[in-house]
Amino acid sequence: MEYVFIIPNRKRRFRWLDPLMLIAGLLFFLFNYFIPGILLIIMAILGIIMRRNLKIVFDGESALFYTFPKKKFYWREFENVLYKDGILTVDFKNNRIVQEQVMIKTPNFNASEFNKFCGSKIS
Repeated sequence: MEYVFIIPNRKRRFRWLDPLMLIAGLLFFLFNYFIPGILLIIMAILGIIMRRNLKIVFDGESALFYTFPKKKFYWREFENVLYKDGILTVDFKNNRIVQEQVMIKTPNFNASEFNKFCGSKIS
């Protein structure tokens, strides 16, 4: 079974900045200012990548966090994984914790079934 969660990006305040930087970079590039143009294009692309929604996929062998770059965590790295009241809590063995409000993209999702699945994989 595969469980998919989406953490919506709350940093929508400067969403207009990335396309503006991309256009400015292309204009710099067209007027033979190559280095500033390339730097602005790279910054715009990185900004677009950083502002997308975070996707977390739990399957039988690991959890895959679709960040930049992708991070794969095996079940042995978790202390506890819990979903309750729209909040996903991922507790790592190295004392790191991720706790976010998530949207569920798994059809026919059952919270108690997910918590049992995670408990069986961790122990």
